[in-house]
Amino acid sequence: LALLAGNLVAMHQWRALLSFVAVGVTVAVLQLRVAALAATAVLILFFLKTLWEGSISLEWVVTVALVMLVAVISVVAIRARARQDPRNFVLLKEEDSESLVIHNCCYMDVKVLFFFPTDAVRFVPVGGLVPKHAILPRGRSQKLGDNPPYTVAIYGSFEDEIGCFVNAKGRYSLRATFPPVSISRSEVPAFANSSEASVVLCICGRHHWTSSLWCPLASVLARIAWPGQVLFPGQETALPGRDCTLRVYTGFVGLARGVRGGLQQQVCCVVEPGERVEYVGNITWTQAKSKERSSAASFFSSFRNLSQAPSFLSKGKTSGPS
Repeated sequence: LALLAGNLVAMHQWRALLSFVAVGVTVAVLQLRVAALAATAVLILFFLKTLWEGSISLEWVVTVALVMLVAVISVVAIRARARQDPRNFVLLKEEDSESLVIHNCCYMDVKVLFFFPTDAVRFVPVGGLVPKHAILPRGRSQKLGDNPPYTVAIYGSFEDEIGCFVNAKGRYSLRATFPPVSISRSEVPAFANSSEASVVLCICGRHHWTSSLWCPLASVLARIAWPGQVLFPGQETALPGRDCTLRVYTGFVGLARGVRGGLQQQVCCVVEPGERVEYVGNITWTQAKSKERSSAASFFSSFRNLSQAPSFLSKGKTSGPS
């Protein structure tokens, strides 16, 4: 697609490019596979027309190459930005089934998108860009499909992917490995800061647009739209007796008088009436070693041990049995 779109850019066919972008967005939202194939065929015809007319030049090659390079870099950057550490959440299989069912045991609502195993890029999920029943509320179960296995991508917000699981088939429960908050029933609903750092707490409406999992940069917009309350270690505050979304922020908290701070969201959780929330903080995972780094470290370690080992032969005497 980058090659075909780059051809339109190189040939300065801007109207055709904008038309195909609009068609592509519509096709992705409504998941019209026949229309997608037709649009791709027309793009291929534009490309073949360019080749037939002999319009290829050095400028054309450079422009197409730049468009393809920018497209690849954008895809890599978006995927790198969207992924969180996969060790934060786990999808546990509870029983075998002929369908795919996921139960949300986390402290927040999540967005569940699933793809066919043959989808290599995984940008348009089953059901389109905005599929029905994609939002899985906390404590609820959702049946995704009857023809597993599927590839399941789960998001905590619009741009944060908390896990991608392949060959999913059966009944699963989504859980946090080390949840930063503990939610329990209580006669006095409250939020307690049990961490060692000062935080800013924003109590947002659960059904407010800033709490939507389809809203980009929701954590930043919620921090701007809702008032924040500074809580020092060991301090707690009462919660309203209604459904709400709690967002906990850190970063420059109480740096100056009158400045609450709170630039980085640490956790977002959904709270129901009659619940107490205790924030204990996030953990920091050690960086996993890549295969290349592990191989290099093993090589240098072996070389160092070999250089420090005593030689088998020395002047005037022979070593013992090896």
